Amino acid sequence: MQWETVTGLNGVTVSRETVVRTHPETPVLLYFAYGSNMSTPRLVSRVASAHAIAAACLPAHTLRFHKQGRDGSAKCDACHTGLASDAVHGVVFRIAAGEKALLDEQEGLGNGYGEKTVIVTGAHGKSYRAFTYYATCIDPCLRPFHWYLEHVIRGAIEHRLRDEYIAAIRAIASVGDPVPGRHDCELAIYSAGLPPGTTALHCGHGNKAFDGRPPAGMPGITRHEAGSK
Repeated sequence: MQWETVTGLNGVTVSRETVVRTHPETPVLLYFAYGSNMSTPRLVSRVASAHAIAAACLPAHTLRFHKQGRDGSAKCDACHTGLASDAVHGVVFRIAAGEKALLDEQEGLGNGYGEKTVIVTGAHGKSYRAFTYYATCIDPCLRPFHWYLEHVIRGAIEHRLRDEYIAAIRAIASVGDPVPGRHDCELAIYSAGLPPGTTALHCGHGNKAFDGRPPAGMPGITRHEAGSK
């Protein structure tokens, strides 16, 4: 087994396993990430073959933090609105087709997330046909944990999404994770000297403060107040 150093679109360096899955003849898929998986270190910790291709935009959708996570907190959803003024920004990754089942399991495909094929647009109008996940189990009263929102923010910054889009994500209200140690464990993938392939799955959480305010009308991101629809 060997490891190689790979660099994301904004210079974020991680290590990943280089085995048969990176062979030029290995079948690959394009995946559009718009939530915590925009973070290259997070996605590589889940799917070692992941490689960022381009930042891209999914039209007629809005980013909502209302997907009911298995841990009882809110996760991201690319919610279809049909409105031309709405758009979800994210990142197109290439992954080995043989590893898709791993990602499906981590995302909870069939248990809170469904899958669909989308056409997203990158720089200079280039289109990409990719698969992505969408929420099938929604609770608008939930809030994301601090560590989850930080994954999303880090990924958006890494791939140089629009400043106002990042600002709107920062403004989302988040809450502390009640599981001791999970916060620190989740974010350990960003620490210097972390062993290659280390995953933050099954980790625990401290309650690091992260204040949130509603976004100031940023198209494409919706924050639901508790009890609202």
